[in-house]
Amino acid sequence: MGFEDLPDDIEQDIRRFADEQHLTRDEAVIRLLESGLVATKTKNKFGIPGLPSEPMSDEDAAVMDQIVDDAMRARR
Repeated sequence: MGFEDLPDDIEQDIRRFADEQHLTRDEAVIRLLESGLVATKTKNKFGIPGLPSEPMSDEDAAVMDQIVDDAMRARR
């Protein structure tokens, strides 16, 4: 599966994120992937991967919300 083969509902979310952030579609996909990867590598004071160790910026929180929404939609 390449970037061009994403499900329609996720594609719409990516395009909306790209428009909001003034990014190309591929830049938006990469940024969302990078944010998700960073989130899974981060360990907080409880040692639980995926939870931030410090409060997130508004931009990072918005990206994380988008990733979670996309993941929940994909599971349904």
